[in-house]
Amino acid sequence: MAGFLALLRVPSLARESVANILLFIGGVAIAGGVGGVVYYATDGLRTGGSWRKTLANVLTLLVYCFGALVLIYLAFGPR
Repeated sequence: MAGFLALLRVPSLARESVANILLFIGGVAIAGGVGGVVYYATDGLRTGGSWRKTLANVLTLLVYCFGALVLIYLAFGPR
């Protein structure tokens, strides 16, 4: 609840409808869930250590960022 109220304090988001803000929050949550699935799926690489661990962590971060950007674009993109 506090995070939702904090979003309303941002001037650019205060003009958005509640549905769009909820879509934004849901999109970030979905992207986080997908990032968690990728993190779990790449656990085998992470146990290998060295460059494989770095690859797994970077891949997880990229999937999360890409997913969040796509969902935010769908919520606030051109109308």
